[in-house]
Amino acid sequence: MTLHRGDGFGSIGIGVPYMKGGYAFFRWWTWLLAGGLENDDQLLNTAEVPGEVPIPTAHNAIVREFLAGPCDTLCILEDDHVGPQDVVRQMRNKAENFDFDVVCANYTNRRGTPYPMGWLFGDSDARGHSCVFRLDRVMETGTQEVDGAGLGLVLIRRWMLEAILEQAGGKPAECFWFNWKGDNSQDIDFYYQIKQLGARVGVDRDARIGHSGKYTWRFEDFIRWRDASQAQQEVTQDG
Repeated sequence: MTLHRGDGFGSIGIGVPYMKGGYAFFRWWTWLLAGGLENDDQLLNTAEVPGEVPIPTAHNAIVREFLAGPCDTLCILEDDHVGPQDVVRQMRNKAENFDFDVVCANYTNRRGTPYPMGWLFGDSDARGHSCVFRLDRVMETGTQEVDGAGLGLVLIRRWMLEAILEQAGGKPAECFWFNWKGDNSQDIDFYYQIKQLGARVGVDRDARIGHSGKYTWRFEDFIRWRDASQAQQEVTQDG
């Protein structure tokens, strides 16, 4: 049986692409495996999934490994993120998330101005590349519907991956669920494909993880930046 909206997420196949994580990630990964998964879940990082390869080679290898097994939902966890031990369980058991085909954990970009995951698609540009726009309003709690989000920690229902494979001719080795298209990264390409399939995408604002890098913003940093920006705008308007 293929699980759709409202059915929960069932068993999870969890995989980590490109394997370049440092100590903070592996400490979290060990902690997560020790208490964050359930009996029917499977680890996808077998010998068939390459490590330390260019994005998105390992992302696609993880999907192929997932589709070769019985799990209902794919969980991708990129290794430049960290979070609570129970974040996967929190996302999979949250009833509000059941109404979505893809659910991304809430994390904030790691460069420039802090801004959390989630965007809307606009019209394609002259070269046919999908244009993306920031949200006008970012919810602080609940699951916010968006057109696309990131891949730092994401739950993806099986039916979409199977549908993309069917459209590509049914040969896993020749299918690219994630791909670079012009100036767009692999996450934008993936979300654009599933939007054409009618998928619903949500960002679980309560499932907060960290996107690590030289500059690491938390969701709380975004809230403070947003509130300060709004206060400054009000002062400018009053002046």
